[in-house]
Amino acid sequence: LRAQIRRASVEGLVWLNSQGAVELTRRGVMEAERLVHHHRLWELYLITHADVAASRVDREADAIEHVLEPELIARLEELLLQRQRGSAIPASPHEMAGAAVQQSVAAVQEERRK
Repeated sequence: LRAQIRRASVEGLVWLNSQGAVELTRRGVMEAERLVHHHRLWELYLITHADVAASRVDREADAIEHVLEPELIARLEELLLQRQRGSAIPASPHEMAGAAVQQSVAAVQEERRK
């Protein structure tokens, strides 16, 4: 974990606050948003076009979210987001996480506006 935090710090994604807690930088928030966006797109694709149950798509999306090419992201957005206007990050297909994730997304988007 320390090595991951150190790497993220060197990359400008996190910093240690005065209490020693790790916090995301603006760049870290933007990278997190990008990865959540890719993750959700892949989940939606698996559910709607590969007939994978919503309860099983999270692990599959975890494995691929970091390596999706920009061209594929653009195609997925065109294919999947026509029905989800107004949100940069698609809604979670997971019932339990939905409300908490939407609150987190709203907080991140509010922080970006500052």
